Amino acid sequence: MNTSKGMSNPWVSGMRRPRHTNASINSLTCLNTKIMAGHKGSPYYDIFLRYEIWLESVSGNAVLNGEGFRLLQEIEKAGSLTGAAKNLLISYRKAWGLLREVEQHLGFSLVDKRRGGAAGGRSSLSSEGMQLLRAYRSLHHETDIAMKNIAKVFFARINDIPDKR
Repeated sequence: MNTSKGMSNPWVSGMRRPRHTNASINSLTCLNTKIMAGHKGSPYYDIFLRYEIWLESVSGNAVLNGEGFRLLQEIEKAGSLTGAAKNLLISYRKAWGLLREVEQHLGFSLVDKRRGGAAGGRSSLSSEGMQLLRAYRSLHHETDIAMKNIAKVFFARINDIPDKR
């Protein structure tokens, strides 16, 4: 479901089926969420609702998706773009390109970089990068709460449909 059509805000969130099948359920750090249909023994216990949040432009181009947010989280943890790329199992070139593309879309630097040398280089999130990551975590947490309530109502409705297998 794309919620950005016809909206005037150029940085909007959307929901769609995630590409990743092994999503974490930790609402403060994950980027897509899996919500269970019901308790054990309910007819659709093995069905899950999944969603992902990302930012896109009015034209529908992705600005910052789950991969970008995971990259920011890993930079925060690892303290370097190289370490973040290794942790995400992507190449340094891909991580650097993704970071550069997001910075160009948003118009501010997400990372403060320090060149290497004997001690090696470091990358830390800029104050704007930290602010974006905090805002995203808050958005995701609040969306999780709302989606769990919505999903509870939805699954209660479909759990009343008899299984005719």
